[in-house]
Amino acid sequence: TTNARMALPCFDEPEFKAVFTLSIITRKNQTVLSNTTWLNENNDDFVMTSFEPTPPMSTNLLAIVVGEYDYIEDFSSSGVKVRVYTGPGRQEEGRFALKKSAMENWGLVIFRETALLATEGISSTNILNRVAVVVAHEIAHTWFGNLVTMDWWTYLWLNEGFATWISYLCVDNIFPEYDIWSQFQINEISVAMNLDSLQSSHPIEIEIGAPSEADEIFDKISYAKGSSIISYLYEYIGDTVNHGIP
Repeated sequence: TTNARMALPCFDEPEFKAVFTLSIITRKNQTVLSNTTWLNENNDDFVMTSFEPTPPMSTNLLAIVVGEYDYIEDFSSSGVKVRVYTGPGRQEEGRFALKKSAMENWGLVIFRETALLATEGISSTNILNRVAVVVAHEIAHTWFGNLVTMDWWTYLWLNEGFATWISYLCVDNIFPEYDIWSQFQINEISVAMNLDSLQSSHPIEIEIGAPSEADEIFDKISYAKGSSIISYLYEYIGDTVNHGIP
């Protein structure tokens, strides 16, 4: 969350946004990725890859990936190119996550292999459900969290709670056969209520005094209880609120 300061001088807090322009020098035959598409490469003994300037964004969103990868790609309904990069030889396992490409991607989203790679007809339904929810969660962050950003870590619950709730909403729209809201009751609401019954529970909004404290609140209270409260709010307000949003 607050490790950009280890890579470059910066105001490493979410309310401060900047445009990043990167040039990265690597060995040949290595894949180089960042938040934007690359502009050019200078091929000598080493390769310098330059990237387009990013949109204004918080430092914790800056991503750099270097390694040996294969990929598959497709285009969204509006023509946005989306790629899934995997370890060598595993790119076909990324096709399930890629094929519902109506969920457009901004930048570079990094996943654990277990949260991204799956094969329809081979992987279990639980694994396919998990991949769908995790991908939707991270794509949701491209708007809520990345474009629209909390000004301090105290409001992490709103950032993660919204992305968690809307990930189920997206999956329900794309895969109605998953009955995903039943899983929301089990995975989020029930978990939140169980955790909230313990003495070790804490409010979803915790005052953070220093960036070093932020990692401590990336827990199920922020995710599960936060998304549960947003779900209750949605049920109360309903879809009609959308008519008042420009």
